[in-house]
Amino acid sequence: MSSGIDEIKRITGARSLILVGFSGGGAIAANLAAARQDVLALITVAGNIDLDAWAKAHGFPAFKDRVNPAEQGDRLRVLPQIHFAGYRDSVIPLNISESFLKRIAPVRGRLVIKDEAHQCCWPMKWPTYLRELGDELPWGDAMSRKE
Repeated sequence: MSSGIDEIKRITGARSLILVGFSGGGAIAANLAAARQDVLALITVAGNIDLDAWAKAHGFPAFKDRVNPAEQGDRLRVLPQIHFAGYRDSVIPLNISESFLKRIAPVRGRLVIKDEAHQCCWPMKWPTYLRELGDELPWGDAMSRKE
């Protein structure tokens, strides 16, 4: 994934990026953000960002061969981030995002809770929810920079 990002940056001429991940892609985006130096911010949408809490919530054994984003606190703590979670999401319950934020204690992080389920209708709605935050974004003008 990281080499794919490098290639996209090369093609577009971008110097930095904001990573967005939905569902299991939230874990991928968070782990990439922890590993890279060019990430300005992290956004997750119904993201599985605490694998331990998710496995426990669903009665599954703990993941032994996966990097849990919630254990990347030292790297992610300083990164501006927004996590969207849904009250009606039974796949990635609200407590997954809450657990992640409690574990990493971000300096500039925000949890946005909406009345959404997992399958409908995050892909269409999250950009609108992000725009609605306006001045409340935890990264200031990072979204408007042309990098």
